[in-house]
Amino acid sequence: MNVSYEYEKNLVAFCGQYCRDCVYYKNIFGIRAQDLLTEIEKDEWIKMVWESLNAPFDAEDFITHLTWLASSPGCPGCLSGAGWPECPIRMCAQDKGVRGCFECTDFPCPVVSKEEAALQRQFTEKVRALGLEEYVKHKRGESEEP
Repeated sequence: MNVSYEYEKNLVAFCGQYCRDCVYYKNIFGIRAQDLLTEIEKDEWIKMVWESLNAPFDAEDFITHLTWLASSPGCPGCLSGAGWPECPIRMCAQDKGVRGCFECTDFPCPVVSKEEAALQRQFTEKVRALGLEEYVKHKRGESEEP
């Protein structure tokens, strides 16, 4: 695999999710928030419409929140120090000194056995089955999944 593999392997999160598939990495919320702000700026009358419809929010607060979302640069990935700092999978992997669950001899464990971690467990199982390099190749479209 070429040099970009070194970069791409760091886009496999502690849980095995490939960052390029993640809405936070893609900054979907920031992009959509900016789109909404642009529309609100074009059609400021919409604030009056919301008020007349007794919207369950304050228009200026809504705009403040959208502005915050729109200013988000997205996520460069867990391994770069971004992402959710309190992620239990991240904290566990860091405590154990492993690259991710897929390297952990205790997998599966209670951290990834919880219902809310079902998707992360699937990612981990896929990386374990393929190996990190093959998983990255597959995600980049360079190989077929076995």
